[in-house]
Amino acid sequence: MRLMLLRHTRGGASHSSSDRRRRIPFRIPHSLVFLPDRQEVCVADRENGRIQCFIAQTGEFVKEIKKEEFGGEVFAITYSPAGDGLIFAVNGESPFGSATLRGFVIDYSTLDILDIFKPEEKEFKMPHDMVERGDGCVFVGDAGSKSVFKFTTEK
Repeated sequence: MRLMLLRHTRGGASHSSSDRRRRIPFRIPHSLVFLPDRQEVCVADRENGRIQCFIAQTGEFVKEIKKEEFGGEVFAITYSPAGDGLIFAVNGESPFGSATLRGFVIDYSTLDILDIFKPEEKEFKMPHDMVERGDGCVFVGDAGSKSVFKFTTEK
């Protein structure tokens, strides 16, 4: 078994897509998802409020997803190959409490936020992990409310 370390260091090969000349280290790589149709791994870099994707085989940087709507933190991510690929993400409590806790559906190719979701009857307190079932249904584990929320696509 070969182990490859994906990280940003001054001498490393990975770059931030917002400025490929700058190398910004992960602060807390909090969640990972493998994209089987693209052979990539994406990392929720929690404290940098971004998602970064790399070629799984080589560790080569592919793209960064960083949105103001995240409020500075991304706690968990998951993926669906539906359409051109969908990244699902949940944010966390922003340092200044400026961002609503919620989930995001992001088009992998365009990086556009396609939809936003949150519980209808309760609020997220600390969304911490998530998984996509394979049909667009997403489960979010919330450590603060000790709950698991299920979100489905409306048809």
